[in-house]
Order: sequence, then C-alpha cells, then structure tokens
Amino acid sequence: MEKLDDFKKDQLKEVVNIGVGNASTALSHMFGTTVEMGVPDILVDSIENISEKIIEDDDVVAANTLKIVGD
Repeated sequence: MEKLDDFKKDQLKEVVNIGVGNASTALSHMFGTTVEMGVPDILVDSIENISEKIIEDDDVVAANTLKIVGD
C-alpha cells in the first residue's frame, strides 16, 4: 500500500471536510437545529488493520471506507 505524504493527507482531509460541512448543513436544515461536526481525522491503512487502530473499549465509531484506484 502506498503511503501518503503529509501534503496528500492534508488534501484528502480538506476534501472530506468539505463533504462533512455540506452534510452538517443539510442535517441542520432537515432537523431545524444547529449541528456541530469536528474536523475529520484521516487514517489510510488496509481494511484488515483499521479496526484495531481506531476502536477502543467503549468507543462508538462511525467509519467510512473508500476504495480509490488509479494513478
């Protein structure tokens, strides 16, 4: 698996942040209340390794996988 340098991780985080911002705006309009979401954290790893890296004993976790192919 190719490792992402800090610049590429920052670019990916910004794209995800834009999507989260749009989602929070849509949810706010849908429910008629303020919705706050933090800046997402980006972890790039194989699917087999993810759960052990992000989940602690009592954590509630929502995660999304995205397969990116190509150059």
